[in-house]
Amino acid sequence: MLTIQNFHPAECLRNHVKYFWKLEAGELNSTRQCFQIFPDGLPGLLFHHHHGKQALELPDKQKLPASFVYGLSTRAFTNYTNIGFSAIGVSLYPWALHTIFKINSAEFSNQMVALEDLTDFTLNERLFNAPDADNAIKILSGYLIQKINYTLSEDLVIKDSIQQISNNPEALIRDLIRNYQLSERQFERRFKHTTGVSPYQYSKVLRFQRSLTKLNFYPDEHLSAIAYSSGFADQSHFIREFKQYSGVTPNSYLKIKQQNQHLLSGHVQHTIPQRILLI
Repeated sequence: MLTIQNFHPAECLRNHVKYFWKLEAGELNSTRQCFQIFPDGLPGLLFHHHHGKQALELPDKQKLPASFVYGLSTRAFTNYTNIGFSAIGVSLYPWALHTIFKINSAEFSNQMVALEDLTDFTLNERLFNAPDADNAIKILSGYLIQKINYTLSEDLVIKDSIQQISNNPEALIRDLIRNYQLSERQFERRFKHTTGVSPYQYSKVLRFQRSLTKLNFYPDEHLSAIAYSSGFADQSHFIREFKQYSGVTPNSYLKIKQQNQHLLSGHVQHTIPQRILLI
């Protein structure tokens, strides 16, 4: 059984952290399990372990760092494990990676970096020894609060544009640029520096997530209806882009989800982007 729980951040973190989450994967009987990781429009931090040792690995069997930071992604990733494990994650807002870690987010797009490479303060041992998710989240919250006290100032124009694109799926980026009185080149450079991706890439990831939500809650809806209501030009465009971001077609996704639904608990919600598919 794979169980995912989501937790709201403390008030002082709500400008940077969208939510915390905990994943528990039961023993897998030595079967190599595949996790397809979808782009969700959010960067974040992840800590994972099996009795204090790294649990997740890449397709080439290289172990992932026990704790790492990942940038905003524009494609699917595949992780594997053949053992049960626990994971605690932090999903940040798109602008937060830049301000918290004082980095150019473009260098982190579609990348993951060991947390110890970004800071001299390691969380691994304290998180491993945390008795439960609440305590682990308190440890992570304290770490982030400490980092936020020394953050860079936010680019308020880009922050506002992210909120506009997120809240209004029909928003045209060229209209936003005009409202901010910036050239397209200036806007794209600042957006990518803050988030790691272009505004157009970000908008497409959100469109993918909208279609994913509709598939989850309306699996019997015709694909053409989901395509149009999600903002795609037509069904073929939807299928092509869905596969680009998930690694599978919409019909294959629904089939896999139906086959593995009994193994999942708590991972599909209206308000939380979906990030994991158990294959």
